[in-house]
Amino acid sequence: MLGGDFDLYERVAEVSGRPIIWNNLEFSHDQHGNTYGFYRDILKWLERGNARGLRLFAHAVTCDIDFHFSLEDFNLFDVMEVWRDVTLGSVPERMARMRDPVRRDALRAEFDRLAARRDRHPDKPVHPFLYVPDMRVAEGRTPAVRALEGYTIGEVAERQNKHPVDALLDTALSEDLGTFFTSEAPKTSADALREAINSPFVLPGVSDGGAHMKFATTGRYPTDFIGRLVRDMGLMDLEQAHWRLSGYSAMAAGFTDRGFLREGAPADVIVYDYDALRVLPPERIHDFPAGDWRLAQKAEGYRLTVVNGEVTFEDGECTGATPGTLLRHGRTA
Repeated sequence: MLGGDFDLYERVAEVSGRPIIWNNLEFSHDQHGNTYGFYRDILKWLERGNARGLRLFAHAVTCDIDFHFSLEDFNLFDVMEVWRDVTLGSVPERMARMRDPVRRDALRAEFDRLAARRDRHPDKPVHPFLYVPDMRVAEGRTPAVRALEGYTIGEVAERQNKHPVDALLDTALSEDLGTFFTSEAPKTSADALREAINSPFVLPGVSDGGAHMKFATTGRYPTDFIGRLVRDMGLMDLEQAHWRLSGYSAMAAGFTDRGFLREGAPADVIVYDYDALRVLPPERIHDFPAGDWRLAQKAEGYRLTVVNGEVTFEDGECTGATPGTLLRHGRTA
């Protein structure tokens, strides 16, 4: 699973004889300002490579990704030197740097520089740092910050007569960086989604659903794919969606006996109510060691989850059964 250089990874697929899953096919910038290529360029690359006999697939980011974060845990724009300068080190060290007037001047200047570039070139992609005014105060610890919940940083800045960068940092600093914020998910056009997900070499999903467990809930993509893209938007028929989420994904990953309902295959089955399927709001669950938390986003509409013939979840409740086994590439058990 790779991403970055077309020629290099095409060569990797050629030499190794193994499938390559491009991670990931995006339609907007990530928090670092990267897209890893325009999505149509990736689709053309997939077509060319597979026409040569290579096995090239792409994971498409089909769900909208909004970030939930506090500056205690997340440095957000870490490829920017001026931002990284105030977000590395211990919490007390970061707080001291965020209060430093010289560093504040540098952050404001960088924001203003990027805003001026955006105004000069409105057809160019917007740098993610400029989304700061659109972020919202999600959860405060003190009465003063709780009164700001639901407001955007831009609205807070206007109320307090501050620059947006100052509004963000001052709000966080007032609670020792413990304030939670949310960022609006960039919206992907229906036409772009339809074109990408119906490509013969594209799989729905994103590989790192567990990598950002305090910041994003991308693991919800199967429910979002069926409920929003298929049922609500009509971008693909249901049978094709099931194929891409199950059999085709298993084939791309090298699992030869998963993703199919057939005699002799493990009885992995999901039973759901198509009309009732929906993703619930994100929540923080304190079930990590030492009482630490993770961000989760559950779903409604699932009747049964069956693994190897045993029910593991029923109406959203865990039964305690653990019949699954470790899978390895090309192995059946």
